[in-house]
Amino acid sequence: MFRSLSSSASITGRPLPLPDGRAFTPAHLDQDFGAGSQLARTGVRALYGALLALRDRRARGRFHAWKKNFGEASGHDLDTAFAKLEPLASAYDLGPCRPRPAELLFSLHSYFALVLKLLAAQVVASARGRGGPPGVDNQASTDAFLLDRMRAVETATVFSVSAHANGPAGDPFAWYLSAWLPPVVNWVRALATRLDAYDPNTLRLGPHAGHDLLKGLYQGLFPKPVRRHLGEHYTPDWLADYVLDGVGYDGDPDRTFLDPACGSGTFLVRAIWRVLAWYEGRRPRPPYDEKELCRRVFANVTGLDLNPLAVIAARTNYLIALGRLLAHAEPVAVPVFLRDALLARAAGVDGVGDLADARREERGDGRCDVGRVGRPVGEPNSPPPATLARAEFVVGNPPWINWDDLPAGYRERTKSLWRRNGLFSLRGARGRSGGAKKDLSMLFVYEGLRNLVTEKGRLGFVLPQTLFKTEGAADGFRRFSLPAVGAAAESPFRVRRVDDLNALRPFAGATNRTAVLFADRDGTTRFPVEYRYWVPRGRVAVPEEAGLAWVLRAAVRRLAFVAEPVEPDHPTGPWLTVPQALRGELRKAMGRSAYQAQAGVTTCGADGVFLVRTERRVSPDAWRIRNVPDAGRSAVPERQGEVLGDFLYPVCRGRDIARWSVRTEYLVLLAQDPEARRGLDESSLRRHAGTWKFLSSFRKELEARRSKLLPRPPFYSIYGVDRRTLAPFKVVWGRVGKTVAAGVVGTRACELGPRPVVPFEAMLLPLEREEEAHFVCAALNSLPAQLIVAASIALHPDTHVLRRVRVPRFEPANPRHLALAALSRSCHLAAEAKSDAELARQEAALDLAAMDLWGLDCGAASLLRACLRHLL
Repeated sequence: MFRSLSSSASITGRPLPLPDGRAFTPAHLDQDFGAGSQLARTGVRALYGALLALRDRRARGRFHAWKKNFGEASGHDLDTAFAKLEPLASAYDLGPCRPRPAELLFSLHSYFALVLKLLAAQVVASARGRGGPPGVDNQASTDAFLLDRMRAVETATVFSVSAHANGPAGDPFAWYLSAWLPPVVNWVRALATRLDAYDPNTLRLGPHAGHDLLKGLYQGLFPKPVRRHLGEHYTPDWLADYVLDGVGYDGDPDRTFLDPACGSGTFLVRAIWRVLAWYEGRRPRPPYDEKELCRRVFANVTGLDLNPLAVIAARTNYLIALGRLLAHAEPVAVPVFLRDALLARAAGVDGVGDLADARREERGDGRCDVGRVGRPVGEPNSPPPATLARAEFVVGNPPWINWDDLPAGYRERTKSLWRRNGLFSLRGARGRSGGAKKDLSMLFVYEGLRNLVTEKGRLGFVLPQTLFKTEGAADGFRRFSLPAVGAAAESPFRVRRVDDLNALRPFAGATNRTAVLFADRDGTTRFPVEYRYWVPRGRVAVPEEAGLAWVLRAAVRRLAFVAEPVEPDHPTGPWLTVPQALRGELRKAMGRSAYQAQAGVTTCGADGVFLVRTERRVSPDAWRIRNVPDAGRSAVPERQGEVLGDFLYPVCRGRDIARWSVRTEYLVLLAQDPEARRGLDESSLRRHAGTWKFLSSFRKELEARRSKLLPRPPFYSIYGVDRRTLAPFKVVWGRVGKTVAAGVVGTRACELGPRPVVPFEAMLLPLEREEEAHFVCAALNSLPAQLIVAASIALHPDTHVLRRVRVPRFEPANPRHLALAALSRSCHLAAEAKSDAELARQEAALDLAAMDLWGLDCGAASLLRACLRHLL
């Protein structure tokens, strides 16, 4: 790979360090090359300045190709990302000028890429041996000598990637060679000198051997808010090991392994470590020598990624993992490719049948890094095949990106894949109301099983837990069958197990709801499916460097649950996940309710306009009001106005609703027609000059709203106002939570007099009688209902909970119903009085009364409570 480099010399021309050189550890790398280091600050500033002044058209083309590629890989438009990337400018001392976000991020990626390349060069040179004459001293070397050395690195096979499938050839991060000016030259020399002080042997001998050494450095280069915005969270090594265990990968080098979205290569590194352990376990008489072992690793352990920086990081980690085995590789050809796994086989291929069994990576010299199966690795002049080989094990952590967040061009290019896999499962109003939200990871599962997994192969993916719990959006995913394409018939696959890691929060600094799917290409999904629920042991934190054995022993308990569709007549619906012993009991309380709930009012992003406070009455019919400018996600100007009192109502927001308690803090301005379910006609509202003037003062902000829910015209319309919104009594609950937390709200006395309360960003069940409202509230807040909802939703107890909890129609003469209504009143009073002991006593009585209502075994109450505690 690095044939133009001396086998004994470093990039700078100096001899490689002696064994007592600086050790490669995450702490040392962060200290020398992380965001707090002088090298990082100097380097990013030098690269950023050089990029702004760059005139070379080819190099500029690589930058623009990278920007497009990165947008598709991350789902972000960098041209509008300044506010989110602003912490980068502060971290690297770019000064008071507003930086260009795309150029700044590209400069930082270029910095990290060069660190990786120099590190990889050291790894390969070390594996080749240290003998030979020393090179010239780095500080005395000329700029031209250093430039020649860097060109040798940039043309090495391991970094021969294309910036984009349709972009200019070559590594996008090699652009700095076209800006070889003093600031860049001096920084590259300082960087290479510092890296020369490290001892490559410590990569194999230290406690971090066999792990992704680079993730800590990358995370250190990017401030946490930036990584959170970009959605970049590295898979912990222990979680990668758990996935490998789950698919049954034992490191046999003859078995094919693929990570189709490999990132920095965590899964690849752990797979290679298993291969090396497999080989060592067969000494002193292994089945073949190290050269053949190396060939088989290159042929069978493969990664793909759409991000060129990730490809370089994964290749570097791959080399580090192989260690001295590289001495037996000729040539070194790392099988990690810049490729979109979803589109790799799309051109002219229907995705079925025997596709060409090959892997390839185009090189600048026309050779092929990895040829067809059976050909020698690195065989020159091999024609590059157009498709990827299927693998027995396909594992990884594919990107979690919502369909709406994908760039428009990428949505269009992948739309046919979504359709052929049946993942566009909703139409009409359900789609418009947000039910059509889909995550890119579900397409990775279907296309992976269709195109990447062998007929008897296995797939193990880290996925959003919401794919198994979300109403509507994932119905197509939960069909667990590849639809027919062309002459091929529909092909089911088997979901063998799902692990729910949501309570553990395995990704540092992220609130992702995490699950792991284990699926077999051959077979059919049968319910109930094995479902393991991970429960943290107390407050034991899981360090990123923890081993799997320690995590399973000391940090978590894995509870044996089972999963099946909540609604038996809806097999692709969300899952109910509970212990086997509770399935039968809970089913007694499950089914369709006699009631139907609805979503409350939403302003579609204009809370700060419509939420108001009164200041004083200005006439018998009008009030002076002031809006609450910071009430919503986006602040609006603060203004006063005089509006008709008939348009003002007390409001309870989702955050104002708790179990047995509903408070009202603001009023809401509703100039709406409840029959037409939109704003009053402008001609009608103009007759109320003060109200018209106040709303018109926000016309710009209101017309800027973008929502599929928004009824238009007029510009002040909001969603969800109908005659039921003003019902005298309502059972209400917030739209975000792990289960239902319901309360009863009726007419409230306020400065305007008695007015019905309007639920805002919440769910509501409108009713005419208070006693009936308390009965329904008691049923929803009871132990069986709480467990049903907690075991079947991800985070949003929407209106569909009444299709799962079988609340019967209230009967005024039924003593069970009256008892539950009375207990609900008592719970509301105890919550208002903040009497925890009395509330606990009343809730215990209510739980037993609800179990009696549905015919559940009261002896199972303790098991129900224990299960609910785990889920909450």
